[in-house]
Amino acid sequence: MYEEFTAFIAQLININICLKKDFVLELIDKFDIPIKKLNYPNNNLDNLSISLNFYKGFNLEYYNIIRQGLNSQDIMISDECNSHVDTKSSKAYIKLNDNDGDVIILVHEFAHYIDRMLNPHIVPDKYWFLGESFAFYMERELEKKLGQKYEYLFKIRKNNRLYTEKKLLQIIKLALYYEDEYLKTGKLELKEEDSKNIKRIMNIGQDNLINFCLSYPIANITSLYLINFCSNITKEEFCELCLSYDIKRFFRDNCHLIGLDNKIKIK
Repeated sequence: MYEEFTAFIAQLININICLKKDFVLELIDKFDIPIKKLNYPNNNLDNLSISLNFYKGFNLEYYNIIRQGLNSQDIMISDECNSHVDTKSSKAYIKLNDNDGDVIILVHEFAHYIDRMLNPHIVPDKYWFLGESFAFYMERELEKKLGQKYEYLFKIRKNNRLYTEKKLLQIIKLALYYEDEYLKTGKLELKEEDSKNIKRIMNIGQDNLINFCLSYPIANITSLYLINFCSNITKEEFCELCLSYDIKRFFRDNCHLIGLDNKIKIK
């Protein structure tokens, strides 16, 4: 296990991180807040109809892509799978939790399916770390439309975003620690007490671990920027907008909107 982990850490060194390291460390610090995951209630909402009606009103092209996917069974909704889009077959698999939060899951996962079905994709493969940004953006469009009626849903979602992103950033913190240790001597002196940290890192199961974990806080911050400062976004300009704004400055000025305070000293 230790040899496998050392090899895993060694390969991280040659992968470019999509954000500057000083900002990554800042995110780790700012997201390190006391927080607990909240459970969604179950009010027997018609989650599929709500999500489909949202897309129908938002963008008819997106709605038709989803309807076609459901009719052809290229979108499979099942409790027996983990939610993902197969990049080779472009089939989408969506796992629901049988509660009110499923409407957000559907809107999120439909967005991933739409992205993969469009040619060119909304998010080009070389900017894969922005893949979550479009799905988060569609969640925020849903909130803009239905937030008054389902305010409780979006409060829980806001909390749970932070909960998940804190956990992912803590994984990055651990990975960077072991990377620094490896860079000192070209090896890792691992002990039994490291096994818990090793398991947490390896359970992510991504060779590009740091960028993968960063994609979620990036999506949270970027989707907040887009929903507040960009109107009538087209699929052709989506990725350009994500890449062209100053994410560090925006975060420092607006992290309170994410659920964090904004008491950050700009150096």
